[in-house]
Amino acid sequence: MRSVFAAFLMSLGVSALLTPLVRRFAVRVGAMDAGGGRKVHAGHIPRMGGVAIVLGFYAPLTALLFLDAGINALFLKDEVLVLGLFVGGLAIAALGLWDDLRGADAVKKFSVQFSVATLMYFCGFQIDSIANPLTGATVFLGWLAFPVTLLWVAGVINAVNLIDGLDGLAGGVAIFVLGTLFVLGAMQDRVLACLLCAAAGGATLGFLFYNFNPATIFMGDTGSLFLGFVISAMSINGSRHQKSSTAVAVAIPLLALGLPLADTALAMFRRALRGRSMFSADREHIHHKLLDLGLSHRQAVLVLYTACLLLAGASLASVYLRDMEAAALLVVIGLIAAVLFHRLGYLSLESMRRDITVGRAETAALRVRRDDVRTAFARGTDPYTPARLMEALRQSAAPLGFDEVTLLLHPPALSIAAQQQFTFATGLRPVDAPGLNVRYVLEGPAGTLVEMVYVYRDGRAALAGDDQSLLDLLHDELIARVEEATPSNVIPLRRRVG
Repeated sequence: MRSVFAAFLMSLGVSALLTPLVRRFAVRVGAMDAGGGRKVHAGHIPRMGGVAIVLGFYAPLTALLFLDAGINALFLKDEVLVLGLFVGGLAIAALGLWDDLRGADAVKKFSVQFSVATLMYFCGFQIDSIANPLTGATVFLGWLAFPVTLLWVAGVINAVNLIDGLDGLAGGVAIFVLGTLFVLGAMQDRVLACLLCAAAGGATLGFLFYNFNPATIFMGDTGSLFLGFVISAMSINGSRHQKSSTAVAVAIPLLALGLPLADTALAMFRRALRGRSMFSADREHIHHKLLDLGLSHRQAVLVLYTACLLLAGASLASVYLRDMEAAALLVVIGLIAAVLFHRLGYLSLESMRRDITVGRAETAALRVRRDDVRTAFARGTDPYTPARLMEALRQSAAPLGFDEVTLLLHPPALSIAAQQQFTFATGLRPVDAPGLNVRYVLEGPAGTLVEMVYVYRDGRAALAGDDQSLLDLLHDELIARVEEATPSNVIPLRRRVG
């Protein structure tokens, strides 16, 4: 186990040393996560921190492969599994990096994820049986093993990605799950599994030094997708030579991953009731609910850490329980979860009825409003001018509901030579009516390019979820139009709210 401990320390050190370098690089290339909207942070924070996690994971493993004969023998013994883990992990990390830099839609993400999951299946990472907790019998899946494995890998990857909404949350959850898998591997005397979990855990912990609230860098999709992949792979790493443990290997992390998987299931159920895409964003995840209860950012994360710790303990305790005792434990945990979710506003008949009626009506209206914004910012054949950009903002006043907008352009945005300012007011409400001001800034490497201030005079104190998503859409469209008409040496642009 000395090599395992060395891998943990090396991965921690590499990740901790590389994270500040990755942070500076992210700022340079404009890989920034803008606050406001559905985001709970303010200002603009560099993402791409997952690059440090990925390098922190692979660096010590590669070094030990050449420096430690024992580790070299372990890798050669299961070379197909190790190759699948290394190649699959790099592919998922590349997908996350592309998403952080350029953006990737759901089709691209799932195409890569299912392709990698297929590779993993044929490398021996297979869920070919499931244990029945009531009888203790093992149910062999046969031909269903392939689709179940694909759904498990993609499901865990996206569950970790979805829970990455608060500083340090996804990283902390990953550490608890990896710790559970590490203990399970030690109990089964699987040194390779312990080594890989230790490397992933150390790399994540090194990054958390900079990511815990208040975060100075986010892991981005590079980190969350990669950690989800490692967890999904290690959870079914009973290996081809230990098929009998596969059922246990999946059942235990299923409980340890209870928080992100439950959050994902609730999000999918909620969006289905409202008639929205499963991949649409909202501000009703579990961590958002805790913030709405009045908890601070850090308190919400610590509450969720505690939940993960309890679930991890319960999952490991189930190893020592008889079949009926394990089933009773699962029932108790399910009942407690149902009560807590109900208290958070989930699963109530009233909320589900509202989702089906009001929610579906709001979804239909939102589609129309989104189409109106896209129409206002249609590309056309000629580059955008300041006047045309202002006209697009005027047309967006009705679908977004703001009463006034001020646009301030700095050269060389839209190729202008001098600063220009425009203001438009609908005149529908008195100028002294109480309301909300929202300020957005578009920046390039040389400094501020565009500033917008929106004024809502309808008495609101904050933007509703749909208004936040519409404002994000407007700025995605605006950024695209400004980039098309701005000299290439001042892009990429990055957005921040103030």
